[in-house]
Amino acid sequence: MRSLFFLALLMLSVFTSTESYSQSFDESNYDALQYRLLGPFRGGRSAAVTGVSGQPNLYYFGSTGGGIWKTTNGGR
Repeated sequence: MRSLFFLALLMLSVFTSTESYSQSFDESNYDALQYRLLGPFRGGRSAAVTGVSGQPNLYYFGSTGGGIWKTTNGGR
């Protein structure tokens, strides 16, 4: 019974303390953002992604549907 009390007290402190630390933000700061699709469009899942050290815009992407994709402009 005592352990149940401490468990309930712990759960109460976890759920009430997170609300007191939440931050407010101005949603108008994000009005200019727009959703856009990025390829490849064959499944959209990745097996591996890596960048090349010293070349900030060179990336390789291995897709689960097969194939290796390369970008030299950071995916733009």
